[in-house]
Amino acid sequence: MLPWSTVPVPGRDGQGDATLFIGHPQTGRWLEVIADIRPPHGVLIFHAMELTGKFRPHLQEN
Repeated sequence: MLPWSTVPVPGRDGQGDATLFIGHPQTGRWLEVIADIRPPHGVLIFHAMELTGKFRPHLQEN
């Protein structure tokens, strides 16, 4: 998935920061993926699904 948009959002536990990635794989369906970026440990993806109305406005901003 190539990200079309990235937006900072609250972290999984409501604290810290996470990143919302909006993009689409070759299927053409828009996806929302939220991940905690945790250097040096890596990335924790804790949400991934087809794009919903909650995050669709972030797609239109870009």
